[in-house]
Amino acid sequence: MRTRITTLIIVLTLVSLSMFAQNEHLKFKGIPIDGTLKDFTTKLIAKGYVLTSVDDNITSLKGSFAGYNDCSILVYGLDNTDLVYTVAVMFPYYKSWPLLEGNYNNIKSMLTTKYGEPVLCHEEFQRSTPPRDDMSKYNELMLGRCDYSATFKTDNGLIILKLCNEDLKCYVLLGYLDDINSSLGKAAAIDDL
Repeated sequence: MRTRITTLIIVLTLVSLSMFAQNEHLKFKGIPIDGTLKDFTTKLIAKGYVLTSVDDNITSLKGSFAGYNDCSILVYGLDNTDLVYTVAVMFPYYKSWPLLEGNYNNIKSMLTTKYGEPVLCHEEFQRSTPPRDDMSKYNELMLGRCDYSATFKTDNGLIILKLCNEDLKCYVLLGYLDDINSSLGKAAAIDDL
């Protein structure tokens, strides 16, 4: 019992120091990634997004983002607290490598303009000989053998851009991960251990 209390005190101290060092949340569409799922979702609806579903700790909305229409916005809350910590944008599905790569490169360029060069960047295929044509590149992405991702570090969190596939549908994913609320989630998880 004493070890558990000591561990909790250490974790809370680290979280407190982390929050003291950074007292601002990462923003999405100018809205701090903080508060409850309902409150954050209400602010997005006020900006013109349309609510499509609410499921446990994930709320889905539809709308335009960064000049792209028909995007899905996913807002994630921490288990047991309903505190928002991540927002993700799923850009429209494309059936063409040039459209996917163009979307990825365009968003990466805009992020680089705003946040500087990515701290991590992988743009490669996991096979000994790289695919030679666009159809082969698209197929490699559908098979999960394509790693296209760029991670941007801000003072308040991470922004991750990635090419993804789901059920043989390919798209660009952009995720915003708030440091403060993610730390709170980690602290709660560590307390469970």
